[in-house]
Amino acid sequence: MTGEQIANFTTTDGESQVVCQRCKLSFPPGTQLFYMHDQRPTRQGKYLCAGCHQYHVQKTDTIRRTEEADKGNVHRNVAAAQREGVFGSTQC
Repeated sequence: MTGEQIANFTTTDGESQVVCQRCKLSFPPGTQLFYMHDQRPTRQGKYLCAGCHQYHVQKTDTIRRTEEADKGNVHRNVAAAQREGVFGSTQC
């Protein structure tokens, strides 16, 4: 199977308000949130409400990442970081 998997997350305790990490609105317990990755690999994604998720899906600069492309990008990013010395010395 190719393509990014996006899960519907809900609260587990049934009492806490659900908060969208983009618009910061609170929703009733059990409201589904959608996880969306950031295009910059160094930044974490966000849990979005349905409205914010739909907004980002419709944006022209939103891309769909495939598993194979993601693996290749990770390898290239690590190799580039090692060349630039981001991880420090690789010698023991």
